[in-house]
Amino acid sequence: MKLHRLDDYQSWLLEVGGRRIAIDPWLTHAHKLPPGHWLYGRRREVVPATRESIAGVDALLLTGPFADHCDPETLSVLPRDLPAYANRQAARRLRGMGFTRVTSMVDAQTATLFDGVTLEAVQPGFPYRHNSLGYVVRDAHARLYLETHMVDVARHGERVRDVDVAIWPVQGVWLLGIPFVMSTERAVEVTRELAPRVVVPTGNDPQRAHGLMSKAMLWCRGAVDDYAQLLAASGAATRFVPLGPGESL
Repeated sequence: MKLHRLDDYQSWLLEVGGRRIAIDPWLTHAHKLPPGHWLYGRRREVVPATRESIAGVDALLLTGPFADHCDPETLSVLPRDLPAYANRQAARRLRGMGFTRVTSMVDAQTATLFDGVTLEAVQPGFPYRHNSLGYVVRDAHARLYLETHMVDVARHGERVRDVDVAIWPVQGVWLLGIPFVMSTERAVEVTRELAPRVVVPTGNDPQRAHGLMSKAMLWCRGAVDDYAQLLAASGAATRFVPLGPGESL
């Protein structure tokens, strides 16, 4: 497997079995929630890969229907008969865009992406249990686990223990006091409990968001470097690889 970071936030490209999978691609310079940037938005500080760079992928994988995971402008370059895998809400959005080969996934469901490459859906922790999914991609040589918000160790930890690569957030986000992305300290605890060989951070720098919702309702805390320091101090054997835009593992 070869993992490519496409942007400075949470867009990925995975090469496995000679095929390419686009994961949560958002490759425009800004996104916003209705009714506009005044409520909530995010703009790029690093120019991402172009939308055209994913036009020839062999499959699409979406973790959720949210604007920064399911961007219609980015997805417009993809052929409508591309095999796509998504949670129910994102699958509904894809079908509304005209995609015809959409598999709607639920927790513990498996699918064969390509010969020798499988996908397993893993339910996140609260409050994302019903509107997002994590995934394990597996081939004969490695397992990769992706969770973009909250790892549910108590309910599903055994299914994702000892993976080769874990991609998850390491900077906390709270909405009106409710944890929406696991904190830096919790990310270290999860790392120690699940013992992946490598952790790659995603959802970097959530504080870059702007608008009324960001200023009045969201609280972000922690940095990638904080996680690196706490992980090293914990004595965990996991290797931390903070990929930058355009870098690969």
